[in-house]
Amino acid sequence: MHHPFFKHSWATCLSSVPTLHRLLQKGVAVLDIGCGGGGSSFAVARAFPNSTIVAIDPDESSISRATLQLRESPDIDNLCFIQADVESFVEHFMASNEDFFKSRGALEFLHKRRVWMPAKFTLVTAYDVVHDMKDPVGSLRAMRTALTHTTTTTTTSATTTPSSQTSDEEEGGFLFWSEPFGSRNPMNNRNTRAKMRAAVSPLHCMTVSLAQG
Repeated sequence: MHHPFFKHSWATCLSSVPTLHRLLQKGVAVLDIGCGGGGSSFAVARAFPNSTIVAIDPDESSISRATLQLRESPDIDNLCFIQADVESFVEHFMASNEDFFKSRGALEFLHKRRVWMPAKFTLVTAYDVVHDMKDPVGSLRAMRTALTHTTTTTTTSATTTPSSQTSDEEEGGFLFWSEPFGSRNPMNNRNTRAKMRAAVSPLHCMTVSLAQG
C-alpha cells in the first residue's frame, strides 16, 4: 500500500528536516522498524549511501522477501534485514549479544559498518506500524533507548510531512514515526482512504496486535 510513497517520496520527506538531511548525507546509523518487504529501507539506503540502515520486522516471510531482493541488488551494500521485534532487538543490541545477531546473519555486517555498542542509532523510523504493536508505549520506549542519548528530536506525522523541534547539535537523535489519520466519528471517515482504513483496521491492524499476545 505504501510502496509508491516509499519509492518516490520517503527520502524526500526525511530530507525536509535540514539537520537530519545533513547527517544522512554524512553517514549515520538508521534503524527502520517494521520494515515489511523493505520498501522504506531500500529507499533510504539508495538515497543516502554513506549511511547504514538496519531494518527489522518480526515477520519471517517479510524479512525473507526483503533479503532476497537485497541479494538481487548488488549496488546496495549499506543495508541489512533482521527478523526481530523492536523490544528484543534493542535488548540484545544494548547487551552486545553477538550470538543473537550471528544467528540472524547480521553480525558481520554490523561490525563491518561499525554499528555496534557503544554506538547507537541517529535515526529511528517506524512508518505506520506502532499502532499494530501489542505494547505501543513499550515499543516507543525501546526506540528511544536505541537513539543517541544526547539532544533528541522527536518527529511525528500523520500526513508524511514532518513536524519537529530541530536542533543544531549534530549528535542528536531523531525518532520519526507516522500514523494514519482516523476519527471516532464515522461522518469524518467518508472519504475513500478513510473508508479503506476503517475496514482494514479491524481485519488487519487489530488482529496483528492481538496475535502478538
